[in-house]
Amino acid sequence: QQTVFSGSWMLVATWDSVEMYEDENDYGNTFQGILITDGWRSYAVFTYKCGLLEWSGGATIGFYAEGDFYMNHPLSGVNSTQIACVNGDLLWSNVVYSLNGPLPFMDISADLKLPKFLNATSVSIQTGDLGFPIGNSTQNEVYVSTNGYFSFGRQITDCCPTPFPNGTNYLVAPFWADIDNRGDDAGEIYYQVHSRGSNSVSDELLDKVSVFISGNQQTVFSGSWMLVATWDSVKAFPGDTMNETNTFQGTLVTNGEESYAEFTYQCGLMEWSVRATIGYYADGDLYENHPLTGSPNANEIACLGNSSSQPSQWTNVVYHVSSNASRNDVQNISDDGLYLSFIAASDLSAVPKFYLPRASGGHSEPTYIQVGFPFGNTTSVVHSVVYVGTNGLFSFGSVTPTKLDPVMFPGSVEYVVAPFWSHVDSQWRGEVHYEVYNRAVSVESDAVMDTVSAFISSSQVLQDNFTAEWMLVATWDKVYPFPDDCECTNGTTVVCLCSSDQEPNTFQGILLTDGRQSFAVFTYECGLLGWSTGAVVGFTGEGGFYGNHPLSGTRTIACLENNEWNNIVYALSHNRQGVSLFQMKLILMEHCQNWL
Repeated sequence: QQTVFSGSWMLVATWDSVEMYEDENDYGNTFQGILITDGWRSYAVFTYKCGLLEWSGGATIGFYAEGDFYMNHPLSGVNSTQIACVNGDLLWSNVVYSLNGPLPFMDISADLKLPKFLNATSVSIQTGDLGFPIGNSTQNEVYVSTNGYFSFGRQITDCCPTPFPNGTNYLVAPFWADIDNRGDDAGEIYYQVHSRGSNSVSDELLDKVSVFISGNQQTVFSGSWMLVATWDSVKAFPGDTMNETNTFQGTLVTNGEESYAEFTYQCGLMEWSVRATIGYYADGDLYENHPLTGSPNANEIACLGNSSSQPSQWTNVVYHVSSNASRNDVQNISDDGLYLSFIAASDLSAVPKFYLPRASGGHSEPTYIQVGFPFGNTTSVVHSVVYVGTNGLFSFGSVTPTKLDPVMFPGSVEYVVAPFWSHVDSQWRGEVHYEVYNRAVSVESDAVMDTVSAFISSSQVLQDNFTAEWMLVATWDKVYPFPDDCECTNGTTVVCLCSSDQEPNTFQGILLTDGRQSFAVFTYECGLLGWSTGAVVGFTGEGGFYGNHPLSGTRTIACLENNEWNNIVYALSHNRQGVSLFQMKLILMEHCQNWL
């Protein structure tokens, strides 16, 4: 769930060896369900043990809250007993659902509208008696722009987005793009102001947004003033040549001390994309760009969802924009000209090169790490063996994860590093190869290791010098998703006719260590990720030490920030937190066959 959570109330129910109604067979099912909350956030945890679900009966697995907020597990209504053994060789299976609903659009269509001309702004909107703290300033007026942003203190009519910081401080951008709403069919831009105590409708909406922000930001917040703007079915410039429209909503809310910006998107209602800016810039170094800022596929934000355990119909993005906010640097993606391109395959005899077998779900032979590879949070486990998986991952100590379909971390696997974990079929096309580097074997191989070490040293992950003693470079070269349906003939060369016209994926993953500190570097070239199929990008160690990249499940990760090359760096050893995400992990204590 990518959060630190401490429950204050919990209900645990166990269905122990229960039989199906009016079934004469002596079959029994044992499973467990947990409801847990801290008063703001609520979760459901389902636990199954492989071998203890003996009958199905078309069971439903999931939850329904209200309206369109529900989820059915993929195995609902089919052979539901399979859910107990979905993790292959692993004994236990867990399903976790976040029961806090998303914040959908608020209906403000009966209120104020922006005029229908290019680069328009609203009239000055007063921010209430307490003002709106943003950065190190308290602003008293705000403007809504046609082009998908709010500006404080002055009207801004910039049409063309640039990533933050860009000299336009005190600007909040749900989807800053060159928007054209001039035609009758080019949509409308509405806005509405709410103040605490002014009327019951305002109080109700302020309470709704405050509760959502409190749960999202793990705090107690009650807003007293709020501005909501909806860009409804708007077109990109020039609107008279486009049919596609975008609908999104932005909310500014404050209590006079704390201020937040919340952006809402609905999957299916963001039909066009440009290299939009999404995020905010307050002042100084208080700014944040959403990972999709600058991407040609920025509209994919609408279908990211709020978590892997919720339906993805709605996406909400929340920023704490007042001066006591702290930025949440989840990952280090190449910017400011600092990047690492693909490490070319070496012809050096001192650097052995290996090819994975052509298969689906295959893996390499064990690669031994002479200096040891520390991997973990508070107490790093030092690994001596790693496997490269056809499916876009590294696995330490066990080949089991290489055979599994991707799941968001932590799942039920440990010690996995995933540049792009997906179901790859390399039987006919593409190849996966890797090279192993050891220090002081040759001058040439040392030079390659020094290049990557220097990149680590100069990145935001590490502020002092790092020199790798061991490095593994794996390249997934022009690989295709499973199943890759091809008919091939063997002649002088192999000729294949394939039914899919899908573009392949090429990416690279690097593991490196000096025996004390360990890092992973993922490298992507814009244009070389042709498919996604729900890929997972990140890592998992043990004991709640893991990170899922926010763009897991998309191809956009290759084309961020207008860069040709993009890198992600994770610090994997306990003495360098780097850019990793930390979270608490629910551990079922050993009691009555691991049941609570």
